[in-house]
Amino acid sequence: MANQAVVGVLRTLLTADTAQYESGMKKAAQTATQTGKVIGSIGEQIKRTNPQLERMVKAFQGDKLLYQANNLVAAVAKVGGAARLTEAEQRRVNAQVTVAIDKYRALGQQAPKAMLDLAQATRQTEVATSKFGASMMRRHEPITERPVAALPAAGL
Repeated sequence: MANQAVVGVLRTLLTADTAQYESGMKKAAQTATQTGKVIGSIGEQIKRTNPQLERMVKAFQGDKLLYQANNLVAAVAKVGGAARLTEAEQRRVNAQVTVAIDKYRALGQQAPKAMLDLAQATRQTEVATSKFGASMMRRHEPITERPVAALPAAGL
């Protein structure tokens, strides 16, 4: 009979340990389910931000900028070159191709020769125009800037 009491105590201990084990397993399963949901929501957030990230990367790579600048170079060539553009158009073209050339440099690449030539052609016009304006200002100085002794020599 003594053996039966020992077996009864052993049965009671095993039943108690199994209950704690099952309770712990249920908690672990709930935690795993919650963790899975959190990871799933993170995955969904990544999927939503991935296209935005790709657009930002493309913007920094300059794909659109370089594409537009190359099209601009082709369009100017098609109308007959920079000489066929107005002064305002030449300034705008120069600004756009200069930004594109800077982007090529930042990417460690060489800008196409046609783009470099167009930048040079529109830059020369800009320089020539500013020199012309400066020379006109020197020729038509206000009287107040001339020395008083020069007034009679100037016929004034």
